[in-house]
Amino acid sequence: MARKKKSDPGNFNPLDNAVIVSGGIWKTEPVASQPRLRLASWRIMRTERGEIHFIGYAVDNHEGRVSTAIQSLDLAARTGVTRSGRLYELIGKPGHDPDADYVWAMWARVNGVKRAEDVTAELLSGERP
Repeated sequence: MARKKKSDPGNFNPLDNAVIVSGGIWKTEPVASQPRLRLASWRIMRTERGEIHFIGYAVDNHEGRVSTAIQSLDLAARTGVTRSGRLYELIGKPGHDPDADYVWAMWARVNGVKRAEDVTAELLSGERP
């Protein structure tokens, strides 16, 4: 049986030139360096500890983001301040971002969160915080 040459289109393998990238999470910029952060495709998650966190796509950093626990929230203004002191601005409507979902899953694992629920709709409707 004749072996096909690599230049033969019938011998194309898309993995020949593939680069495998493994995602990760890292420490964010200090609040002093980035006191405000804009999130798109955002949601608000409540952990079993009762803490609520923003998750979404940080448009200025081009990355998924999970905030520290939210300390004050003004949904009319679409802003919130977290435990770190950072001001989050919520851009557009709530939504899902795959990068943010990945960061949330990793953050939850690292921080021992066993259960969490999306409370975005509940909070937007004016129900309990």
